[in-house]
Amino acid sequence: MAKIFITGGMGFIGFHLSRELARQGHEVVIYDAFLNFIPLQKSSYHYYINYRLKELQQQPKVSILRGDVRYLQHLAETLRQAAPDIVIHLAAISRATS
Repeated sequence: MAKIFITGGMGFIGFHLSRELARQGHEVVIYDAFLNFIPLQKSSYHYYINYRLKELQQQPKVSILRGDVRYLQHLAETLRQAAPDIVIHLAAISRATS
């Protein structure tokens, strides 16, 4: 099985992908900044993050690291330490504007 590093792994797509890859037996390293740009009064972000954390923490082959891909030195060091076989980049700043 592969060791897979996923940036943005706590987002909607990243969460579902991480969970499925872990269920298939892969080791998954999630790298996420845990950022939300919608005001908390209008957002359910905290609910979804708590749910996703609870689900992923039940997977023994998943580790969750806090980090922002915009900080290249930290990202590079984290990648060196993790030494993944595969990197999947899903990190993005999602912002719906009206």
